[in-house]
Amino acid sequence: MEIVNEGWVFKQSKYLKKLRKRYIILTKNFICSFKSEYYQAEKPTESFYCLFFFFF
Repeated sequence: MEIVNEGWVFKQSKYLKKLRKRYIILTKNFICSFKSEYYQAEKPTESFYCLFFFFF
């Protein structure tokens, strides 16, 4: 898995609408969020397949 970019973001929770701090990994085809930056040892909290994306 080649990482294009990674870092901390705040995302709004789906149901309670609270802000949650997540560590995001951006690869060529996926965006994955994790609870910590030690993502190798945990499953993603969310994962999205990206057919196309533009990075500025």
